[in-house]
Formats: sequence, structure tokens, C-alpha cells
Amino acid sequence: MFTQKQMVLPILGMIILLLFITLAYVRESVFMDKILVCSFIITTVFIARVRAKSN
Repeated sequence: MFTQKQMVLPILGMIILLLFITLAYVRESVFMDKILVCSFIITTVFIARVRAKSN
């Protein structure tokens, strides 16, 4: 139960990040490449954090 509460904020952040990526794609944003790089880094950190807590 405690780990589920700790995971809510990162999952909410990932959903907001996906929303920004979708919005940038739809509006053909100039900064789409920067958004994709940042999202890759954030996703990698998130996955590493989840794996560390599961062990």
C-alpha cells in the first residue's frame, strides 16, 4: 500500500509528460526534439527507480 502511494505522483507526471508530447506533436512544435530527449531521460529515471524499489 505504501509503495502504491509513492508511485502515484511519478505516474501522474508521466501522464502529463505524454500529454505535452501529444500537444507538441499536434501543434508541430519546434521544440519536439528537445521534448522527446527530456521524456526519454525522465522515463529512464522512472523505470530505474521502480526497479530499485521492487528489489
